[in-house]
Amino acid sequence: MGYRGYQPSSPASQWLRRQDHDASDSDADAMECCGETGGADTLARQDGSLSLSDVPNADLAIEMASPRTLRSLLRMMVHSQPMCMDLANAYFSQKQSNGTPSRKRKARETCQHCRVEFDPTDIANEQCIYHPGHKQVSQNLAMFESLFPQHGSRAPIDQEAESRVRWTCCQQPSAVMGCVWARHQALAGRHKRS
Repeated sequence: MGYRGYQPSSPASQWLRRQDHDASDSDADAMECCGETGGADTLARQDGSLSLSDVPNADLAIEMASPRTLRSLLRMMVHSQPMCMDLANAYFSQKQSNGTPSRKRKARETCQHCRVEFDPTDIANEQCIYHPGHKQVSQNLAMFESLFPQHGSRAPIDQEAESRVRWTCCQQPSAVMGCVWARHQALAGRHKRS
């Protein structure tokens, strides 16, 4: 593949010709390198552009072209020639499957005991500290109502009343940290993406 005048014109080759034609108008002013014009050592212009007439071959032109120019040329070729589209699709799909990192988010789970989110693939899984039982009021219902004066309120009135609510699993007061230490266990059927 190259820039040859005798082949049928494709949109990409027409674009290259326009680039060459636009660039040839300002060749004498824009070339730099010890004040000389032409030659293999004077490939770069002050504005950073190149034309194919400035370089001896297409490989060198590709090496010296700016990434922006290469991207626009590649887009033009891919959209104008089906074979180029197939090559680009094959190349980029192969490159993605050959170890480039994917942008998938890690799945996070919620622990069924402590309700903390955790990463199930983490080998050093955090410890889950919880009570397997539930809270129980040790006195009568009137005492429970004194703990929570308004319907649905969770703010205890005093420490003495709070100490009468205990866990059924270990009989410790409700403010004590969990009595069971284990690994996190995921809730069934729930995944959360982070």
